[in-house]
Amino acid sequence: WVGGSDLLFTVEFFRALEARLAPGGILMQWMHLYEVDAPSFCQVIATLRTVFPSVEAYRGTQGDWLLVARREETLAYEDRSRARWDAHPDVQGSLAELDIKSLDDVWKRRVRSFPPYAERALLSCPVHTALDARIAYRASRALFDGTMLYEHELLGVGANGRTEQGAAKSSEFR
Repeated sequence: WVGGSDLLFTVEFFRALEARLAPGGILMQWMHLYEVDAPSFCQVIATLRTVFPSVEAYRGTQGDWLLVARREETLAYEDRSRARWDAHPDVQGSLAELDIKSLDDVWKRRVRSFPPYAERALLSCPVHTALDARIAYRASRALFDGTMLYEHELLGVGANGRTEQGAAKSSEFR
């Protein structure tokens, strides 16, 4: 977190991005689970979900999520993704460095329980605006405190779909 970075998660910024997307385009937004508290994370997701009706999350590197947002729910996006994967060997080579060797490896990183969380966030958390200082304030505290969100605590379920009550805390999400 640095001063002003919370502005990358405002409704105004997301609306500006949405207005510039091509038809069928997507937004991929990075969000971290470290040095952020649950209310701030929820507020970011509620804000993103306010602008984009379809939001998914994928596990990136340790403690990082990639949020994929679309204007509309597209049923054939997996087929389209496969065609694009095949057409871009340079992207395949770059992702291979992260041990992502196929599009199936990408799909394995999808946080399956995330869409219901995004719906709950939309209904229960405030929208972040450029005039709202809550995230900037809480981010500074979370950075100082070394706060870490854990997937099973945030979503209530683990990658296998079962509730993981009492699970050992781990920042590994693989």
